[in-house]
Amino acid sequence: MRRVFRIGLSPLIFETAVGLERLSPLGIVAGSSLLVGTFLTMIVVPVVYSSFDSIGNGIRKLGLWLNEPQVAEENKGRA
Repeated sequence: MRRVFRIGLSPLIFETAVGLERLSPLGIVAGSSLLVGTFLTMIVVPVVYSSFDSIGNGIRKLGLWLNEPQVAEENKGRA
C-alpha cells in the first residue's frame, strides 16, 4: 500500500508544469511523512521497546539482589 502511495505521489512531488507548483509542497509533505512514519515504525519503536525492556530487567535483577539477604536471614531463623 505504501509503495503504491509513494509511486502515486511521485508525479505530485516532481511535477514542474505550470499551475502545479502549488501542489508540490503537498506532495513533499505527504511523501516525507510516509518516510518518517516508516522510519519510526521500523527502527525507533523497536529500539525504545528494547531499551525499556533492558531497564526493566535491570531493575528486576537489582530488586532480587537487594532482597537476597532478607530471604537468607528468614531461612536461618527457620532452621
